Amino acid sequence: ARDLFAGLPCLVISNPENPALSWEKVYTTNFGFDLNMFRNRLSFSADFYNRETKDALGMSVMDPTTGWISVKKNVASLINRGVDLSIGGTPVQTKEWTWNTTLTLSYNYNKVTKVSTSGGTLSAMQERNPLEGKPVDYLYAFRTTKLDSEGNVQIVNAAGEVGNADAANAYTLADYLFPGRTSPKYFGAWSNNLTFKDFTLDWLFTYKLGHKMLMPAFSNVYINSPDIYKTYDQRWRESGDEETTWVPRSTYGKNSGITIAVYEHMDRQIESANVIRLKSVGLSYDFHRLLHTNWLSELKLKFSIENVWFTASNRDGLDPDRMSSNSLRNACYLGDQPTYYTFTLNLRRREIDMKKIYYTLIMACILCSCNDFVDIVPKGNTIPSTVDDLAKMMNNGSMATGGDAFEIFGITAGTFYLEVYSDDYVLSENPESALYQAYLANTSIMNTLKWGDYIYGLAQSDYNWDNMYHSNYIANYVLDNIDKVEEGTAYRRDEVKGQALVHRAMNYFLLVNLYGKQYKAVTAETDLGVPLVLEADINKQYPRATVAEVYTQMLGDLDEAIGLLKTEVPKFNNQPGLATAYALRARYRLWMQNYDEAYDDAV
Repeated sequence: ARDLFAGLPCLVISNPENPALSWEKVYTTNFGFDLNMFRNRLSFSADFYNRETKDALGMSVMDPTTGWISVKKNVASLINRGVDLSIGGTPVQTKEWTWNTTLTLSYNYNKVTKVSTSGGTLSAMQERNPLEGKPVDYLYAFRTTKLDSEGNVQIVNAAGEVGNADAANAYTLADYLFPGRTSPKYFGAWSNNLTFKDFTLDWLFTYKLGHKMLMPAFSNVYINSPDIYKTYDQRWRESGDEETTWVPRSTYGKNSGITIAVYEHMDRQIESANVIRLKSVGLSYDFHRLLHTNWLSELKLKFSIENVWFTASNRDGLDPDRMSSNSLRNACYLGDQPTYYTFTLNLRRREIDMKKIYYTLIMACILCSCNDFVDIVPKGNTIPSTVDDLAKMMNNGSMATGGDAFEIFGITAGTFYLEVYSDDYVLSENPESALYQAYLANTSIMNTLKWGDYIYGLAQSDYNWDNMYHSNYIANYVLDNIDKVEEGTAYRRDEVKGQALVHRAMNYFLLVNLYGKQYKAVTAETDLGVPLVLEADINKQYPRATVAEVYTQMLGDLDEAIGLLKTEVPKFNNQPGLATAYALRARYRLWMQNYDEAYDDAV
């Protein structure tokens, strides 16, 4: 990747190191039998399976202090059981007519039996984290009631209390509906093959039943997209419409994240995903009777149609298999499956001795198999192994901003909230201002500006805490590994290590002044600051340190960095240099009212 600020090559961590990660353990039991009768004109088979999985991999909600909101871990145990039935036969078999038919039916049941991670919050369910007692592929929804008099959605919790979309910030697991699962409980097919002389007609029906789907979203209309679903046209427009429609008013450009989440998962947006499909129809003719040659054994012409017809039980008759792959959030419809028409001409030469060829192919497959498949690094990924790799991890602009490298109306996101938090920040209430409208739609910003009792709801992440501790994780990873990796000069190694120490010191200064008390020498030893995380270990719990302990660590990091850094001012301003370390140390000492030491660092 490339850093958005300086264009430098950077590495972004997709999965943190986790020594505790282990293999999933799967215990499977299968029973089955096959029955053939009437000289194979009637057959029946049944298979039952029971699969228990322990230490199943899944996304686990993390304490953001570790540097991660969620990671893939061994988080759950689950059961997956079902039965597969098949009955086939030849109802008609005469000299000229033959009809072969097979009907299959499968049933599947799955449930998460144990979860070793927290869950039940909106963000956790949006990440598809497993929930104990629920299916693996559960679908959640908000109970809704009639729109209010201004056309806003109203949701109902488990106690029957009615609130607006922001009330979801305080929801617990009991307040959600779980209407079903997204994969079918029942599925199968009915295949047929009807032959008359040299003509063969075949057709195949498939079915999927017993599951649910999200209808296409209509909430994100402020995104530049021509694909606004027709439900949006049924929206509330004027007082009184709440009596005839359940679709909320347009909030173009003003939807907050929580409002979008509620709109997308309203109970009215959940529909049956049952579908029956005529998957294919084909007609072929076999010319073998007309062949008078020694080298050709088969000549067959076939015309076939794919995706002929379907019927679905949702309110708009949409094909559930054509919902977007991200249909659990911001679902959209991709249109009906296209119908394909094909002509096929099959030619086959008379059989020859293929044993040697078969043996050669089999041996080639065996010799080409991979022994170390579990050690293959996925394409496009890398495991940091050099000093330059570690440096690229810190080239990401988020290391300099304390957050992701993007902007909100020209303000760097990493410092955006820090500016809003200040007591001299004033926002003009101008309804025509796009900036004002964006602020108005953001609950956390408005709570900050109005000195609310809370800034973030239960369903929201604390942007500053999450992102600064993530930046801190990167710095810790560099510091943990700088002496282990190869391919780097001592000078370069010292520079990268010094930069990581400066980043960590900067993060802790912002954190302790946002979430702890201001430094006072007489109380710093007892005033609570923030957790001190000094290693890249996502499996540890970190207690809250005192303000004095945090400042001691910050100054210690800067002292060490000053002894390592040689470049006064690096070429790129998102890379700290020696001047940066002295300037930060001067600032921290000024904060501690150590004026003489601060002056010495400043000059």
